[in-house]
Order: sequence, then structure tokens, then C-alpha cells
Amino acid sequence: MVSAFNGRPGPTAAAPSAALISAPLTLAYFLICGLRFVFDLPAEIRANWVHKAILDQRQPESADAARKVIMTFVLPWVLAVCLPLYLFYWGWAVGAALVAVLMAACYLLADGLLRRFAKIPFACAYPAWKQSATVIVLLYVLGLWAFASILPALEHDLLLKSTWYLWGLAAALLAARFALRTLRHNDETNQLLVFDEVPDAPFELLNLSGR
Repeated sequence: MVSAFNGRPGPTAAAPSAALISAPLTLAYFLICGLRFVFDLPAEIRANWVHKAILDQRQPESADAARKVIMTFVLPWVLAVCLPLYLFYWGWAVGAALVAVLMAACYLLADGLLRRFAKIPFACAYPAWKQSATVIVLLYVLGLWAFASILPALEHDLLLKSTWYLWGLAAALLAARFALRTLRHNDETNQLLVFDEVPDAPFELLNLSGR
């Protein structure tokens, strides 16, 4: 935000700077990733018997419900803050296109983080450490770089050419999102609810005998 407003263009500028475009994307990234992280933290394990008793174990819609909860924390301030500011300074054509890309990117990120989510939030035991934790942290850092640097710079460059390029970018992000959703719904490992997540095995067997 400091970088965006120190070198901000005036209201008559043709397009917002990449730093200004990056501000809501960075906020949305931390908010979505933070919510996805806390969904895995159990609130009270001894009380999850309620979900086990009343829910059908085959509930592939758990990720869809979690995505709706995540987006309720993102969409209100995008529509109430970002959209009016974009419309006021850069008009309907630019403002609507920027918000469309922002919302499409948020939906894509949420669906990507919920790719293998088959739990009831706050109701699943979580292992203390995973062997893939280091890789996950690295992916989060790379995701922040993409959201806070690459995507805003791309939006700025496309906006200088034509607003139609931004609509094309939003369509491409939505297409990637629907592709992820299709893969998730076709994945049989996501069809059963998980209430006790076990840690990864320290040793993997080749199982050459086939038993």
C-alpha cells in the first residue's frame, strides 16, 4: 500500500499502477490462505461425533461449502471498497474489468487450496507434522509472488493495451478454476469425509509381491 500510494497516478491516469492493483490481491491471498489453514485446526475433537452421526460419509460437497465460507470474507469488501474506488477513478470499463480479474483469481485460489479438502472445518484431527510441510510452505511463498507481483504486472500491461485483454484474462482464470473443480469431483479420494487425518508413513514399501 505504501508503494502504491507513494507513486500513485492521478485520477486522470489511463490505468492504475501495478502496485495499486497488487494491494487487494495481496490482502485476498493472505485472507484466503489463512482461512484455509485454520479450517484444518480442530476446535474440539471429542465433539466431532455429532458430524459422524448425522452426516453421510460420502459428502463431496464439503469443499464447496468451505469455498463459500471463504468467499464470504472476500466478496463483501471487494464489492463495497474496490469496485467503487475503481469506478470512481477509472470508470466502468476499467473498474469492472479489474474487479472481474480479482474475483476470478480469488475463486481460482480458493478452489486450488481446496483441491483435496474432504473434511468438516474444525472437526478433523490434524497431525503434528507432515513430510510435505516444507514443500507446502514453498508453494505458499511462490503463490504470494504470483498474486502480489506477476498477476498485477500482467494486468497493468494488458490494461495499457485494451480492457478487453483483462476480460480475456478473467475468462482464462475462470476456465482454470472450472478445470480444477472437474478434477476434484472426478477424484475418488475426495468422495469420503475424513475425521481423523493420520500422519504420513515414515517408510514407503514397494509392495513388489502385490499383497
